[in-house]
Amino acid sequence: MGVLYLFVRDGKVFIPPSFWKVSWFSAGGSSGVRLSLSRLSVCVLALWSLGAIIFYELEQEYTCEDAGETFKSARECTKKVKLFDAFYFVFITLTTIGYGDVVPSSVYSRLFVLVFTLLGLGLFSTFLDVMGAWRTSMLQQLKQSASFGDFLEATIVLLVVLGAGTMGLSWIEDLELVDALYLCVTTVTTVGYGDLKPVTFWGRVFVIMLAMCSISTIGYVTSCIGDLIQPDSDTAIGFGGDETQWNLSFLDRFFGRKGGEKEFSLSASWKMKFFLFSKIFLLLFSSVLVMRYFEPHMSFTDCFYWSVMTFTTIGYGDFAPLSTGGKIAQVVLCLLGLGLFSVYTGVLGEWRKSMSNKSVWNESLLGLQAIF
Repeated sequence: MGVLYLFVRDGKVFIPPSFWKVSWFSAGGSSGVRLSLSRLSVCVLALWSLGAIIFYELEQEYTCEDAGETFKSARECTKKVKLFDAFYFVFITLTTIGYGDVVPSSVYSRLFVLVFTLLGLGLFSTFLDVMGAWRTSMLQQLKQSASFGDFLEATIVLLVVLGAGTMGLSWIEDLELVDALYLCVTTVTTVGYGDLKPVTFWGRVFVIMLAMCSISTIGYVTSCIGDLIQPDSDTAIGFGGDETQWNLSFLDRFFGRKGGEKEFSLSASWKMKFFLFSKIFLLLFSSVLVMRYFEPHMSFTDCFYWSVMTFTTIGYGDFAPLSTGGKIAQVVLCLLGLGLFSVYTGVLGEWRKSMSNKSVWNESLLGLQAIF
């Protein structure tokens, strides 16, 4: 079995072109964890299959085609959830897309999904991250041979993923191009409103393949976009947040911020936080105005609620764009805002962690004072 090694330096993942010989090093350069890609794939497949089979057995809702009614009995009826539907449901759940087209109907299946999701998300996300890192390494090799920059690299990735996903969904699901693009973006960003979802067998197969190949890659692209908007981010993973390389964004210059800092920490500087929070406010404010313009049936409160649910990829689906302009605006806002919002949530997490460390340190000092 081939062993997969990941190179992690300065918060970035580097993978050599060989898919089966990659090493994971810590930021300090010492050898760390080794992952066997073949074993990881087998574990993910086993987890997926086990979850689908158990969910299929727990679902006891039947449909009688004669009367067109739903019964809780197997009398001359067929199961409402087919075995493939169970596999599809488990995948959509573990990727956190959650369209809502297949849902647990019994108490036991809901309890199982609750436990299974908590136990399986970590392993499944690791698999998707490894696949995305490998594809990124292939693009980096192509970039070096073709001599183009990071921004062009991210643009190529974005066009390839969205182009292939849009054309595939449009052809298989017989959707308009705008609807297919909208479904593609809500899928690969894991927002998954559920207002548009695959309804055919091959459409669901295509969505599974699209999500498996694109979720981590689109995450990399949105992080790159977030780095362009907030170039001093020490939590982003895209272009690296180097002011000396990317300079300041338009919003930074508009706010009068000076450049030239070589080392900085977003979470440690109130000025950096101010610039980030200002951009988050402008992002939400712009999103509300744009959606209110294209979707007049939604109030300002609804638009704000929709914006937060979208940028956090929760995507309940109770509010979703209906017009063509609204769907196009959603695509643009997702691509622009997801990376920036992830920086924001990362900073909040670091702040909470720093406060926790301070609390532990203060408790330790109090303990020493009590002793002496």
